[in-house]
Amino acid sequence: MNEEKSYKVKLSIIKKIYDTLLPVHYRVNSLLEDVVSKTVVLNEMERSILLEYCSCTSALKVLFESYFEKAHEKSSQELILPQREYLTIISMSKTAEEASRSSFGPTAIWEH
Repeated sequence: MNEEKSYKVKLSIIKKIYDTLLPVHYRVNSLLEDVVSKTVVLNEMERSILLEYCSCTSALKVLFESYFEKAHEKSSQELILPQREYLTIISMSKTAEEASRSSFGPTAIWEH
């Protein structure tokens, strides 16, 4: 039987990623609201990239918050993540980091 590898991850590392993620999450979702309301006009490619960024930051935010809740219930400072979940988090975190350096039409996501 093939057992999937798992990884121990300190909750403090997840918290650090989460704290870095939140400003990006709020900025991309705010921009998405402006695009939906047609305050900001983006071409189809820019919209698709923005939607991917919103999806990744939202998924990570919800996932990390569930980790915090579970760790609090168990009074644990470590998580054990299956390899697939661990790699997905890394991939989505890289996408969120990329969002923090992106610009869309007349606006940019990076911090001022």
